[in-house]
Amino acid sequence: MSATTKLYQARNAVWSNLPSAPSTFGECKRKCERGLGRGGGICIYCAQEDLADIIGDDDARAFVDAVRLVRTLEKEQDDTFGE
Repeated sequence: MSATTKLYQARNAVWSNLPSAPSTFGECKRKCERGLGRGGGICIYCAQEDLADIIGDDDARAFVDAVRLVRTLEKEQDDTFGE
């Protein structure tokens, strides 16, 4: 698997674990017991670790924080402008 593919998969796992709409979560696929994974996948903690292995701890933490911020802004906008 190429480095680019690994990066895309790690970023996608972060976005997947921070959905903008209600979703189903279950035991982390890796059974890490730190969090729940969306749709039976890995949890946000494992996703962040995978990303950190590629881009470093600080950038991975910043990416997760940024995705959380985007999801918060989306929810606020939906609450304000949604039906």
